[in-house]
Amino acid sequence: MAAVAAAVDPALEAAFQASCEAVAALSVAPLDEKHPEQDWHRWARALRDIVATKPIFSLELVFGGAIAAVTPATALTLASNDLSAVATAAPGLQQRRQLALRALINNSLTEGGDARDLIKACCYAGGLVAGVAQAYETLRTRYETTETPDDPSSSCASCWRRARRPTRRRWQRR
Repeated sequence: MAAVAAAVDPALEAAFQASCEAVAALSVAPLDEKHPEQDWHRWARALRDIVATKPIFSLELVFGGAIAAVTPATALTLASNDLSAVATAAPGLQQRRQLALRALINNSLTEGGDARDLIKACCYAGGLVAGVAQAYETLRTRYETTETPDDPSSSCASCWRRARRPTRRRWQRR
């Protein structure tokens, strides 16, 4: 049985469309293309923070489940980044939220940069399409590293001082 896209109440359609357009128009400071591994945590946190006021978009950004692929006929329409054209292509609600988040990611990457090239084949922000991770997860897999402290020498120095501190045994105390 084929999945049927959830119908949007016409009274709520305008609000939903406005919400998607608002998210698609957002952007954060671009990912540093010269040092993307060092800048990933800042950039990902900024993306999550900017959509934090819209909980459903916040969940969609980090969504890891399967999403129905768009038909090839609507793929060209969806690639335009024009949300009014996207609405006429009739994708489902989740697909429309994903497309808005994908536009946010595009707005937050350097034009012609390596990160954009890496995700150019991804049509959505999150999830899996035919088993292939989409934009956010692809970027996370490529650029996420362990976050380092701002001043690693300060924490190491305190550890070293503690390690060198002599411990007195009970029989040595006087």
